[in-house]
Order: sequence, then structure tokens, then C-alpha cells
Amino acid sequence: MITNKSKIDLISSFLLLVISIVALWETRGLSEMSYIFPRTVCIILFILSLVYFFKSLVEKEGMEYFKNVRKRKVILIASGMAGYVILISFIGFLPASIIYLTASIWILQKGRSIKSNRLLLIHSLFISIILSSALYVLFRYVLIVPLPDGLLGL
Repeated sequence: MITNKSKIDLISSFLLLVISIVALWETRGLSEMSYIFPRTVCIILFILSLVYFFKSLVEKEGMEYFKNVRKRKVILIASGMAGYVILISFIGFLPASIIYLTASIWILQKGRSIKSNRLLLIHSLFISIILSSALYVLFRYVLIVPLPDGLLGL
């Protein structure tokens, strides 16, 4: 018997497959240098969606990824994303990314680790600075993609 959860998995995996195919189709008119990144992302999305689709067909009970996730954490991360989008325009990509990633990592690790809150915060800040800086350099200087500067010019 197919449960509601497995129906949702089937529908969402099918929608992701359609989105990846449409996005691949939309890149057909781009130049060779322009389509490398979007096509790569679309191909990865297609492959992962295909795996998700077949796994949804096999597992009749549905996947329970979020079984132990607390609703409060989900609400905090989702509202943090909205705040991140707003914050980017004011302070720029790099500082907003560091703030958002630090808060997200800290929230998601809190309660799951034996580390103290202070050590978790330092760990989160360190990872956020490294990851945000790497993405900033990649997009700004390697892929030459303009990023929002904000008030600080970063």
C-alpha cells in the first residue's frame, strides 16, 4: 500500500526531474562558456532526482529524513534564509553569508554535540568564514560573477 508520505516523495521527485529537464532545455541557447555551470547543476539535479524517484518507488513507507528534526530548528533556519536575502542587500554577500552560515551551523549542531555552546559558536564561525570566503573568491574572481556589495563593499 502506498502511504501519503511515499506519494509526496513520488510527486516531489517527479517535479524535480521536470525542473531539471526544463532548466537543461533553457540552457541550449547559451554560449559554451555560459552554459557550463548551469548545465552542471542541472545534470546533478537530474541524477539526484532520478535516484530519489526510484528510491520512492521502492520504499513503500516513505522516506523519513526529518523524523528527528525539531520544528523550532526548521522555523529558525527558514526565517534565517529570508533574513539572509534581505541582509545581502544591506551589508553585502560576504558578511551576510558569514552571519547566516554561522547561525545556521550553530543552530543545527546545538543539542547534538558534546561541545560547549561557546566552542560550537567558534567552530561554526571558523567554518563559515572559510566556506563564505572560498565561495566569494570562486564567484567573484574565477567565474567573474558580480555579487551584491552592500554598504561595506564586500
